[in-house]
Amino acid sequence: MNAQRAKIAVAELGHRYANKVIALKNVNLNIRSGEFVCLLGPSGCGKSTLLYALAGHVKPTGGTVAIDGRSISGPAPDRLLMFQEAALFPWMTVLGNLKFALAARGVPRKEREPRAREFIRRVHLSGFEDTLPHQLSGGMKMRASLARALAVDSAVLLMDEPFGSLDAQTRVHMQELLQSIWLRTSKTVVFVTHDVHEALMLGTRVVVMAPRPGRIVKDLEVHLPMPRSAEDARLDEMARYLRVLMRQVETPESTLVPSRQRVEKETGLQQ
Repeated sequence: MNAQRAKIAVAELGHRYANKVIALKNVNLNIRSGEFVCLLGPSGCGKSTLLYALAGHVKPTGGTVAIDGRSISGPAPDRLLMFQEAALFPWMTVLGNLKFALAARGVPRKEREPRAREFIRRVHLSGFEDTLPHQLSGGMKMRASLARALAVDSAVLLMDEPFGSLDAQTRVHMQELLQSIWLRTSKTVVFVTHDVHEALMLGTRVVVMAPRPGRIVKDLEVHLPMPRSAEDARLDEMARYLRVLMRQVETPESTLVPSRQRVEKETGLQQ
């Protein structure tokens, strides 16, 4: 893909922390507007560092990151980062949390409450507008956090393993909810996960990263129709291929990425 046509363009990105750990090396990635790209990899592969560079919270030590052709120099309203925890203000109700976020974005006062209520409805939390975060389950907190992220209407949504702390059943429900919202809004989403099945359930592309140093070893287009079901056997077939690939790349850079023939032999799949 031509970088000039990309919504997000990452070129020769590198990052070395103060302790000399190389988190990223020579990362190149272009993302089209409206794509749902999952960054998949084990701990230490640099996927969260890459996400935080896109958010403007990490200043890379090498390379460039741009959105709509403009270099990223820090956080901005065109991007919103969702953390692993819901990060709701505990003294504010669900409605209050959304209204506060809208006020911070400069939304006129008279528009805040109806807009907040609309996005609470979209994540199926109607009836919980006046509930405090400690009275919500983990899944409901994450729904409230998602409603807040959608209400401020950033062009790019950056998500750092937002469902990682949820139980398996709730996680599937949240994946289905996020998928349905993405289909309606066509936002550009970059989603970090270490869960192969989650990446295939959600992503239009799955970008596999390897550690030490963090680098991209596979950029896979997922040609399965949306909406997807967690029970789809085709997801299991693709997941088998990706799990073998991830096992083989969880090694230092000096070890070769597995050959096509080797992966096909272990999975029975053709790339």
